[in-house]
Amino acid sequence: INTFAFSQSLLAAIEFPSSIVTISENAFYLSTALVNATFEDAYTSNLTTIGKAAFRQSGVTSFVFPPSVEQIGQNCFLNSTLISAEIMANSHLNSVSDKAFDAPNLVYFKMPADKVDIAKVGDIPETCIIYSYTYSPTSFPTNFPTSEPTIPTGQPSSMPTLDPTGIINPNL
Repeated sequence: INTFAFSQSLLAAIEFPSSIVTISENAFYLSTALVNATFEDAYTSNLTTIGKAAFRQSGVTSFVFPPSVEQIGQNCFLNSTLISAEIMANSHLNSVSDKAFDAPNLVYFKMPADKVDIAKVGDIPETCIIYSYTYSPTSFPTNFPTSEPTIPTGQPSSMPTLDPTGIINPNL
């Protein structure tokens, strides 16, 4: 996607095809109507580079970085409406430039533990919850139950009862 290709556009949503390799500098700069930016299939995405200020001051609220992404440019989401971000497991990310995630509304960031240093968490707002995890394809259980669990029916006697208005009423 070329430099300034969708800058200041009225586009509300975009789904990136797997064939996209680069989102260039300022590609969605000031695209305040753009709320949803997703991938056709993040696991088969060929996106490797997201350029400088690519989503700066955009309306994007959530972004999931496919494993193929290697570089995130300076000011990528600066002053955007980004609320949550995720770097997927098996990420090839090796470079995040300054203030890439300096979005004032960012409250949740999920990333593999081995990417915490690369992601420049110091540039992430202090109010943001950073969830890092360790991923290992061999750490998942292999002895799954062979039958479906039984779900109890009825209401337990210790549960409060709601009256028709939704207020807890101990007399019901």
